[in-house]
Amino acid sequence: MTIDLMRPALRRSRRKVQLIPIAILIETIASGIVAALLLAIIMQSFGLARTTARIDREISVLKPGWSIVREHTEQIRGLRRELEETEKLLAAPHWSNLLDSLRAAIPDRLWLTRLVIDESGVVEVVIRTSHPPTIPEFLRRLQSTPGVRDVRLVFTETVRVDDQEVLQAGVAAQAINP
Repeated sequence: MTIDLMRPALRRSRRKVQLIPIAILIETIASGIVAALLLAIIMQSFGLARTTARIDREISVLKPGWSIVREHTEQIRGLRRELEETEKLLAAPHWSNLLDSLRAAIPDRLWLTRLVIDESGVVEVVIRTSHPPTIPEFLRRLQSTPGVRDVRLVFTETVRVDDQEVLQAGVAAQAINP
């Protein structure tokens, strides 16, 4: 026979006392796991910060090159568009005939520096010469060219080319489709 000298209230508290060390142990382990996870996250963020800084340095070194590549890419696109337009222009027989006529109208000692033919057939030419009488001669030849009408002198000015003054003139005309 056993005699229990403890009151029932004390027995219950005794059980609670035994559970407290286990709860503390579980809380300590959980705190350690949380601390380890936080440390891992901090280390990972530190590694990401270093990687980001390295990438930023690499980008800052490469950035000027990128802008040059971008600029050249845009120039290439522009040249391709001009080439496509020129190919379209030359593909139509009346345009190639017009170009041949323009070439034939150019007198000696006069050279073209710019030629623009828009879709509506407006022809704009910039010419240069060191011999001023060639400009009216060019205008007469161009006016008598088949497929061209309304030839007019738009401007004249003196420009320096290789330390020599030359006369520059702008001429406009309307191309006629045959």
